[in-house]
Amino acid sequence: MSVHTSPEIPKDISELVVLKAQKAQVVDDKLVFEDANGFDQALSDGVFLIKIPDTDLAKHGDLFRNNFYLNKLNDNSIEDEYRGFKQYLSSKEKAQVEYLSMPPQYWSQLYPQQVIKLLEQMINLAIAILKNVLRKVGIDEKHWDLVTGGACSRNGFYTATFNHYCAERQEVSLGRSIHRDAGFCTLLRCTQPGLMVLINNQYYAVNGEEGYFVVNFGLNLEILTEKTKMPVKACVHGVVKMAKSNNPDEPDRTSLAVFTNPKHDGGIYSYEEGGKITFLRSIPDFYETLKTDRIIK
Repeated sequence: MSVHTSPEIPKDISELVVLKAQKAQVVDDKLVFEDANGFDQALSDGVFLIKIPDTDLAKHGDLFRNNFYLNKLNDNSIEDEYRGFKQYLSSKEKAQVEYLSMPPQYWSQLYPQQVIKLLEQMINLAIAILKNVLRKVGIDEKHWDLVTGGACSRNGFYTATFNHYCAERQEVSLGRSIHRDAGFCTLLRCTQPGLMVLINNQYYAVNGEEGYFVVNFGLNLEILTEKTKMPVKACVHGVVKMAKSNNPDEPDRTSLAVFTNPKHDGGIYSYEEGGKITFLRSIPDFYETLKTDRIIK
């Protein structure tokens, strides 16, 4: 697991150059990039944009992420169906973000049906991306289930997180701290500025676009592919501090993230050219290491 030396963290997204993120879509289960070298560049950057298969479903996700943290008004509106989740929220110390995160077994009890359909679509899209990456870097398909802890066969551990960045919290320094996701890949829906990524020791802004999810590669994938012909970089990223608006009608920044992880009784593996597979540690040990190791210096 690599350690990054980070330059000074920017205080405002306007300070950053906007990354020209590679764009792709899944066609007949194949990941197709707009640029000829787009796939290679995306693996090196650790981030790219993927076309949303069903934009109507995405609208329900947008409606939910923009309302879940608000109190119900009992006005019989569709927005009100997506409000009233404050009792389930958690927060990050020294960051503006508060979030709603539930594993799939609780979705049917809490979330509207159209939101659940979107989350399922995002999981399937993430699995398709992961399969294409494993094929690209040369990992034999017969080993996919083992080395991904079932993530490729819909037997992994998948979570969805709705994020709200509380602009009222001006005493903190970041919207979300600089980090790398633990799993294989993350699909992120965000349409407001604030996301920053670290590539070749330089921070860039990543602008979410209508019609696209942002894809971040995670640590599990970086470790697995480190000794292959085409190593994948885990995306170092965070969210800048959101300024408090003078316009009371301007909404706070929100996002939706779906994470693709190995199942809890799986393992962390390294794959080498020629097919050598090395078990490195259990999933619980890996998560314990993330609590104590400094990933970013």
